Amino acid sequence: MDIDEHSYNYEQLDKLLYKFLSSRKKYKNTPPKDSLIIYDNKQLCFEKGELIVLASRPSIGKTTLALNWMYDFASDQNKPVGFITSGIPDSEYLTMRILALASKINPAKLRCGLLNKNDTEQIEKAASKLSNLPIFISDIPNVKFEDVETVAAEMMRKNKIEILFIDGFDYLYEIAVSKSFCENAQWAEQIEPYYNEIYFMMENLKGFANKLQIPIVLLVPIKQDAYGDEPTIKSFEDKLIIPRIADKVIFLHRERINNDGEWQDAKLIVAKNSNGPCGDVIIRFYCKTVEFKYDEKEEN
Repeated sequence: MDIDEHSYNYEQLDKLLYKFLSSRKKYKNTPPKDSLIIYDNKQLCFEKGELIVLASRPSIGKTTLALNWMYDFASDQNKPVGFITSGIPDSEYLTMRILALASKINPAKLRCGLLNKNDTEQIEKAASKLSNLPIFISDIPNVKFEDVETVAAEMMRKNKIEILFIDGFDYLYEIAVSKSFCENAQWAEQIEPYYNEIYFMMENLKGFANKLQIPIVLLVPIKQDAYGDEPTIKSFEDKLIIPRIADKVIFLHRERINNDGEWQDAKLIVAKNSNGPCGDVIIRFYCKTVEFKYDEKEEN
């Protein structure tokens, strides 16, 4: 092979630096136009092809936060959004929570039907608005990992979704591990399914996000007693392959305090961000409407 064929396959560092800095100048310190940004915060900028992990301890509100973001993208930014939940079919629950967000009515009142005339009018108005939003929800019973990719591809083909949320990671994981165990039962004592199955799922999700050219947000639970008060990367414990493969890792943290206040302090901890800054974003959890809000003034 002639060495001249490869004579231009390398460049001096100064030229590479020029290319890098020139590409950043055109954005003028702002994210690319095709990025999705929540709360107008650069730390929460979701770029095409990214795999984002949103993690929290049980009952802290990661599904609620994801629904908040989904509603914001579809309502305020007019972005088509997909939401896939695995495990027990729960589209009625998700519909109720989205309706509660839009109407500012506590989900408990919606669930029990304890509504006055004003509540009914708010719900009807919210339902009318929601019916026109590009939100697409799938809740396949006994879903397998392969089904998630099939449904997401269909959402993309028909509805041109620009971001996808996937809830129920534990269920998908248990199905994958059970399948592996059954197929290799005769060597069960030698199997180490945890790493292999998670690696397979994360690598495929990352590749799928890149193929569809949309951000995928994966909701992942971490243990209640994991490593201190605030979650860290170590909170994934034996599943550290998750943050290793993900492009962005965001923890939702708040104290579960029972009080009658209007809101509680909460925090988004951006622990890993391959395409931007890390750090904390202070938000609030409003107990009556069961929603998370960001107050820019609180950050300054």
